[in-house]
Amino acid sequence: SEMCIRDSLNIESEFIEKLKELEKESVRIEVHIDKLKEEKADLLLEIVEAERQILLWERKIQLEIEMQKALDPNIGQAELESLKREIHKLEIRLDTVSYTHLRAHETPEHLVCRLLLEKK
Repeated sequence: SEMCIRDSLNIESEFIEKLKELEKESVRIEVHIDKLKEEKADLLLEIVEAERQILLWERKIQLEIEMQKALDPNIGQAELESLKREIHKLEIRLDTVSYTHLRAHETPEHLVCRLLLEKK
């Protein structure tokens, strides 16, 4: 009977020791699970932010496409052509004014020479 009690106590002691080891392992696993849950939450936040950025870029791209469609390359062409004609007229006028200015400062001798040359 005493041997039975001793065996029973040894078995109980081993069982308690094993339970303590399993309890420690359980605590380590719970800590690891908590860390994994935190990492998962962080990753979910990063995914949400990435999705938000994707939506923003998609919207920017859509706006750019709409802007390109809305811009008509012919707008302002009439005004541009009108300004080019006006510049051309001013350039001709400048040449005329320069020639007239040159003749205004012409000496009598040069005038006679020019008129003689124009008769030929």
